[in-house]
Amino acid sequence: MSKPFAYSAKVIASLAILPSAFAASPIDRLLGGSDNFDPSPYSEADLDEQKQFAPESDGDSDLGDQFILKRNSAKRTPIRARLETGAFWVDNVRSANTDEQDDWFWATRAELSWRPRLSNGLFLDTYLREDIYRYDRSGLDFESTEIGLGIVKVFPEFGDLVTFARYEFEHINAGSPGGSSDTSNHFHRIHLGANRNFVNLPEHTAYAALDASFDLDTDPAYTEREELALHLGYTWHPTDKIATTFFYRAAFIDYQNVDRGDLFQTTGVELAYTISDAVKIKTSFVYGNNDSDTPLGANDYETMQAGLLGSLVVKW
Repeated sequence: MSKPFAYSAKVIASLAILPSAFAASPIDRLLGGSDNFDPSPYSEADLDEQKQFAPESDGDSDLGDQFILKRNSAKRTPIRARLETGAFWVDNVRSANTDEQDDWFWATRAELSWRPRLSNGLFLDTYLREDIYRYDRSGLDFESTEIGLGIVKVFPEFGDLVTFARYEFEHINAGSPGGSSDTSNHFHRIHLGANRNFVNLPEHTAYAALDASFDLDTDPAYTEREELALHLGYTWHPTDKIATTFFYRAAFIDYQNVDRGDLFQTTGVELAYTISDAVKIKTSFVYGNNDSDTPLGANDYETMQAGLLGSLVVKW
C-alpha cells in the first residue's frame, strides 16, 4: 500500500502533494498497508489442504496421475475467525521526509472469513474485517472496516498455483490531526493476484506472488490509485513450534487524480511461536523506503517498525 503525502509548501498548489497530517488514507501510514498483520497473506493453509495430485515424478507417464488419499477425518474447515492484537513502535509515524517523529501504537484486528469449495479447485472468497489503531502521542487514531467478495482458483497441475479475483470495499474513520473533527475515506476496488510456492518442504517454504488493485471509486477523489506489487517470502521451521519468515514487497502506486507515482519497498523478518493449533505469538521488524516522483523529493522517506503480536484463529 502507498504512504501519506509529506508536506512541501513550494508545490502544494499543484495538488501533487498534501501535508502528511492529511494522509491519502490513515491506513497508508502502516508498513505493508492493511496487510500489516500478515507478511505472507497468500499462504492459505485451508486451500493447501485441497491438493489433488501427488508431486510429479519420472514414473508418472507409466503410472498415470497419482492421487493423494486422505483419512475421512481430514475434513476441510471453510469458516475462519481471527483475532489479533499487539503493540508496535514506529520511528517515522507520519511517514514524512523531515521532522521525523517516533510513536507507539496498539493495533487490533477481528476478521471472519468464509471460503467454501464451489467445485474442484474453485472456492468462494468472502470476509468481513475490522481494524482498530490507537496511537500513544501523535493523535492519529483510526478504524477501518473492510468487506471482500470474490473467487479463488487453485491449479494443481501448475505447481499448486493459487489465483484470486475479488471486489473489496473499505471504509476508514479517523480523528483529524487536531482532534477537533472526524474524517472518513472509502474505497471501492478490484483486487487480482496469483501466488505459487516454489519450495514446500517440512522445514523450508518459499513463495512468490503478484497482485494488482484498481480503485473504482474513492472518497476523497485524490486517493484513487492503481497498484502493482511483487511479494517474495521464505520461511524456515527449525521446530514444529517456531517459524522465521523473511519477506520483501515492492509496490508501484500510480495515483489517478494527481500527478504522482511511488515505488514503495518493504523488507522484514517475523519470528512466530505456536502455542497451540489456535494461538500464536509473533514479533517482527520491518523497514520501508518510499521513492516518489513528486518534485523536490517531498514524498521520499524511510521508516522502521517493530512490534509484538498475539493471534487467535478458530476454524470450523
